[in-house]
Amino acid sequence: MSTFSKRLARLHAVSCTAGALTLGCFNVEQVDPLASEPQRIQVDYFEDGDTLPMSELFAPWTCYRYNDLQRPPKCSIVSGFEGGLGLSITFELQVPPGYIPDDIGVGYGVPTITAHGLDATSLSRVGFDMRWDTDSSELNGSGVVTIHLPCTSLQTSPAAPAQGFSVELEVAPSHEWTHYTVALQDFAQPHWPTARIDKRRCLPVLDGVFFILKASWLAGGQLATGTMTIDNVYLE
Repeated sequence: MSTFSKRLARLHAVSCTAGALTLGCFNVEQVDPLASEPQRIQVDYFEDGDTLPMSELFAPWTCYRYNDLQRPPKCSIVSGFEGGLGLSITFELQVPPGYIPDDIGVGYGVPTITAHGLDATSLSRVGFDMRWDTDSSELNGSGVVTIHLPCTSLQTSPAAPAQGFSVELEVAPSHEWTHYTVALQDFAQPHWPTARIDKRRCLPVLDGVFFILKASWLAGGQLATGTMTIDNVYLE
Protein backbone atom coordinates (compact mmCIF):
# COMPACT_ATOMS: atom_id res chain seq x y z
CA MET A 1 0.00 0.00 0.00
CA SER A 2 1.34 3.45 -0.87
CA THR A 3 1.99 6.24 1.63
CA PHE A 4 -1.09 8.04 0.30
CA SER A 5 -3.32 4.97 0.80
CA LYS A 6 -2.13 4.48 4.37
CA ARG A 7 -2.76 8.15 5.15
CA LEU A 8 -6.32 8.17 3.86
CA ALA A 9 -7.10 4.90 5.64
CA ARG A 10 -6.34 6.60 8.95
CA LEU A 11 -8.07 9.94 8.41
CA HIS A 12 -11.46 8.98 9.85
CA ALA A 13 -9.83 8.12 13.20
CA VAL A 14 -7.90 11.38 13.63
CA SER A 15 -8.76 13.43 16.72
CA CYS A 16 -5.48 15.25 17.38
CA THR A 17 -2.82 15.22 14.68
CA ALA A 18 0.45 16.79 13.57
CA GLY A 19 0.30 18.85 10.40
CA ALA A 20 3.14 19.52 8.00
CA LEU A 21 4.24 22.58 9.96
CA THR A 22 2.26 22.77 13.22
CA LEU A 23 0.94 20.52 15.99
CA GLY A 24 -2.48 21.26 17.42
CA CYS A 25 -5.55 19.84 19.19
CA PHE A 26 -9.08 21.10 18.82
CA ASN A 27 -12.54 21.22 20.30
CA VAL A 28 -15.35 19.97 18.10
CA GLU A 29 -17.37 22.49 16.10
CA GLN A 30 -20.87 21.24 15.32
CA VAL A 31 -22.60 21.49 11.94
CA ASP A 32 -26.38 21.14 11.89
CA PRO A 33 -27.45 19.10 8.84
CA LEU A 34 -31.09 20.17 9.38
CA ALA A 35 -30.45 23.91 9.52
CA SER A 36 -32.72 25.93 7.24
CA GLU A 37 -30.30 28.84 6.78
CA PRO A 38 -27.29 28.46 4.44
CA GLN A 39 -24.22 27.37 6.36
CA ARG A 40 -20.63 28.35 5.69
CA ILE A 41 -17.56 26.62 7.09
CA GLN A 42 -14.48 28.80 6.68
CA VAL A 43 -11.83 26.09 6.48
CA ASP A 44 -8.91 28.53 6.34
CA TYR A 45 -7.76 31.83 4.87
CA PHE A 46 -4.23 31.57 6.34
CA GLU A 47 -4.02 35.15 7.61
CA ASP A 48 -2.83 33.90 11.00
CA GLY A 49 0.30 32.64 9.25
CA ASP A 50 0.12 29.00 10.39
CA THR A 51 -1.33 25.68 9.27
CA LEU A 52 -4.05 25.48 11.91
CA PRO A 53 -7.41 25.72 10.11
CA MET A 54 -9.91 28.35 11.16
CA SER A 55 -12.61 25.72 11.58
CA GLU A 56 -12.33 23.43 14.59
CA LEU A 57 -13.82 20.64 12.48
CA PHE A 58 -10.41 20.02 10.92
CA ALA A 59 -6.92 18.99 12.01
CA PRO A 60 -3.86 20.92 10.75
CA TRP A 61 -2.98 21.04 7.07
CA THR A 62 -0.95 18.05 5.95
CA CYS A 63 1.38 17.77 2.95
CA TYR A 64 2.21 14.40 1.38
CA ARG A 65 3.41 12.35 -1.57
CA TYR A 66 1.76 9.28 -3.06
CA ASN A 67 4.85 7.12 -3.19
CA ASP A 68 8.09 6.88 -1.22
CA LEU A 69 10.07 6.94 -4.49
CA GLN A 70 9.07 10.56 -5.01
CA ARG A 71 10.84 13.59 -3.64
CA PRO A 72 8.69 14.92 -0.77
CA PRO A 73 6.83 18.15 -1.59
CA LYS A 74 7.42 21.27 0.47
CA CYS A 75 4.48 23.16 1.94
CA SER A 76 4.78 26.67 3.33
CA ILE A 77 2.87 29.85 4.09
CA VAL A 78 3.48 32.36 1.29
CA SER A 79 1.91 35.45 -0.28
CA GLY A 80 -1.71 34.71 -1.09
CA PHE A 81 -4.71 36.25 -2.79
CA GLU A 82 -4.79 40.08 -2.98
CA GLY A 83 -1.71 40.55 -0.80
CA GLY A 84 -2.79 38.25 2.00
CA LEU A 85 -1.33 34.87 2.91
CA GLY A 86 -1.87 31.47 1.32
CA LEU A 87 -0.55 27.92 1.51
CA SER A 88 1.75 26.63 -1.24
CA ILE A 89 2.94 23.19 -2.22
CA THR A 90 6.18 22.96 -4.21
CA PHE A 91 6.34 19.72 -6.15
CA GLU A 92 8.41 17.60 -8.50
CA LEU A 93 6.65 14.85 -10.45
CA GLN A 94 8.36 12.20 -12.54
CA VAL A 95 7.15 8.68 -13.34
CA PRO A 96 9.88 6.08 -12.63
CA PRO A 97 10.28 3.05 -14.91
CA GLY A 98 7.72 0.37 -14.10
CA TYR A 99 5.20 2.74 -12.52
CA ILE A 100 1.94 4.02 -13.93
CA PRO A 101 1.36 7.80 -13.81
CA ASP A 102 -1.61 7.55 -11.43
CA ASP A 103 0.70 6.07 -8.78
CA ILE A 104 2.73 9.30 -8.68
CA GLY A 105 1.33 12.47 -7.14
CA VAL A 106 1.34 14.97 -4.30
CA GLY A 107 -1.33 16.64 -2.28
CA TYR A 108 -2.24 18.72 0.72
CA GLY A 109 -5.37 19.21 2.71
CA VAL A 110 -7.16 19.09 6.03
CA PRO A 111 -8.52 15.89 7.61
CA THR A 112 -11.57 16.05 9.84
CA ILE A 113 -11.02 15.38 13.54
CA THR A 114 -14.19 13.43 14.41
CA ALA A 115 -14.46 9.66 14.16
CA HIS A 116 -17.62 9.91 12.06
CA GLY A 117 -16.35 12.58 9.67
CA LEU A 118 -18.13 15.72 8.48
CA ASP A 119 -21.78 15.58 7.45
CA ALA A 120 -21.88 17.72 4.28
CA THR A 121 -25.44 16.88 3.26
CA SER A 122 -26.59 20.41 4.16
CA LEU A 123 -23.78 21.98 2.11
CA SER A 124 -23.74 22.57 -1.64
CA ARG A 125 -20.25 23.62 -2.74
CA VAL A 126 -16.54 24.01 -2.10
CA GLY A 127 -14.93 27.40 -2.73
CA PHE A 128 -11.28 28.49 -2.88
CA ASP A 129 -8.78 30.74 -4.65
CA MET A 130 -5.85 29.13 -6.46
CA ARG A 131 -2.94 29.84 -8.76
CA TRP A 132 0.15 27.97 -9.83
CA ASP A 133 3.58 28.85 -11.04
CA THR A 134 5.33 26.44 -13.40
CA ASP A 135 7.41 26.47 -16.54
CA SER A 136 6.68 22.81 -17.33
CA SER A 137 4.96 22.60 -20.70
CA GLU A 138 3.19 19.40 -19.61
CA LEU A 139 1.52 21.24 -16.74
CA ASN A 140 0.55 24.24 -18.83
CA GLY A 141 -0.95 22.06 -21.55
CA SER A 142 -3.00 19.50 -19.67
CA GLY A 143 -2.39 19.60 -15.93
CA VAL A 144 -5.38 19.46 -13.61
CA VAL A 145 -5.93 19.75 -9.89
CA THR A 146 -8.22 17.22 -8.24
CA ILE A 147 -10.44 18.32 -5.35
CA HIS A 148 -10.57 15.13 -3.30
CA LEU A 149 -13.21 14.47 -0.61
CA PRO A 150 -12.53 11.09 1.04
CA CYS A 151 -15.08 9.00 2.93
CA THR A 152 -12.91 6.06 3.96
CA SER A 153 -15.31 4.82 6.63
CA LEU A 154 -17.14 3.22 3.68
CA GLN A 155 -14.09 1.06 2.89
CA THR A 156 -15.37 -2.47 2.40
CA SER A 157 -12.17 -4.36 3.26
CA PRO A 158 -8.47 -3.69 3.99
CA ALA A 159 -7.69 -4.99 0.49
CA ALA A 160 -9.77 -2.25 -1.15
CA PRO A 161 -7.64 0.89 -1.75
CA ALA A 162 -8.77 3.59 0.68
CA GLN A 163 -8.36 6.43 -1.81
CA GLY A 164 -11.09 4.91 -3.98
CA PHE A 165 -13.67 5.59 -1.30
CA SER A 166 -14.08 9.25 -2.11
CA VAL A 167 -15.68 11.73 -4.47
CA GLU A 168 -13.61 14.02 -6.67
CA LEU A 169 -13.76 16.83 -9.18
CA GLU A 170 -11.01 18.13 -11.48
CA VAL A 171 -10.38 21.82 -12.20
CA ALA A 172 -7.94 23.50 -14.58
CA PRO A 173 -5.48 25.76 -12.73
CA SER A 174 -4.26 29.14 -13.93
CA HIS A 175 -1.13 31.25 -13.60
CA GLU A 176 -3.38 34.06 -12.35
CA TRP A 177 -5.30 34.01 -9.10
CA THR A 178 -8.68 32.47 -9.88
CA HIS A 179 -11.71 31.89 -7.67
CA TYR A 180 -13.31 28.45 -7.94
CA THR A 181 -16.76 27.45 -6.74
CA VAL A 182 -17.47 23.77 -7.37
CA ALA A 183 -20.83 22.16 -6.66
CA LEU A 184 -20.87 19.03 -4.51
CA GLN A 185 -23.49 17.55 -6.82
CA ASP A 186 -20.85 17.50 -9.58
CA PHE A 187 -18.41 15.35 -7.59
CA ALA A 188 -18.19 11.65 -8.40
CA GLN A 189 -16.27 8.59 -7.27
CA PRO A 190 -13.05 7.97 -9.22
CA HIS A 191 -13.64 5.68 -12.18
CA TRP A 192 -11.02 3.04 -11.32
CA PRO A 193 -12.22 1.39 -8.05
CA THR A 194 -14.02 -1.90 -8.52
CA ALA A 195 -15.88 -1.36 -5.24
CA ARG A 196 -18.46 1.27 -6.13
CA ILE A 197 -20.20 3.59 -3.66
CA ASP A 198 -23.23 5.85 -3.80
CA LYS A 199 -22.21 9.51 -3.57
CA ARG A 200 -25.14 10.06 -1.22
CA ARG A 201 -23.45 7.76 1.30
CA CYS A 202 -20.12 9.59 1.01
CA LEU A 203 -21.22 13.17 1.69
CA PRO A 204 -22.47 12.47 5.28
CA VAL A 205 -19.09 11.05 6.36
CA LEU A 206 -16.39 13.16 4.68
CA ASP A 207 -12.86 12.73 6.06
CA GLY A 208 -11.56 16.10 4.90
CA VAL A 209 -10.80 18.37 1.96
CA PHE A 210 -7.71 17.72 -0.17
CA PHE A 211 -6.07 19.23 -3.26
CA ILE A 212 -4.16 16.70 -5.38
CA LEU A 213 -1.77 16.84 -8.32
CA LYS A 214 -1.33 13.55 -10.17
CA ALA A 215 1.20 12.65 -12.85
CA SER A 216 -1.58 11.18 -15.03
CA TRP A 217 -0.71 13.52 -17.91
CA LEU A 218 3.03 12.76 -17.88
CA ALA A 219 4.76 10.28 -20.15
CA GLY A 220 7.49 8.08 -18.70
CA GLY A 221 10.60 10.08 -17.88
CA GLN A 222 8.98 13.51 -18.21
CA LEU A 223 9.64 15.87 -15.30
CA ALA A 224 7.15 18.48 -14.12
CA THR A 225 7.92 20.95 -11.34
CA GLY A 226 6.15 23.95 -9.91
CA THR A 227 4.27 25.52 -7.02
CA MET A 228 0.54 25.58 -6.38
CA THR A 229 -0.94 28.04 -3.88
CA ILE A 230 -4.45 28.07 -2.41
CA ASP A 231 -6.28 30.61 -0.27
CA ASN A 232 -9.73 31.31 1.22
CA VAL A 233 -10.92 27.71 1.37
CA TYR A 234 -14.53 27.21 2.50
CA LEU A 235 -17.53 24.90 2.39
CA GLU A 236 -20.98 26.34 1.93
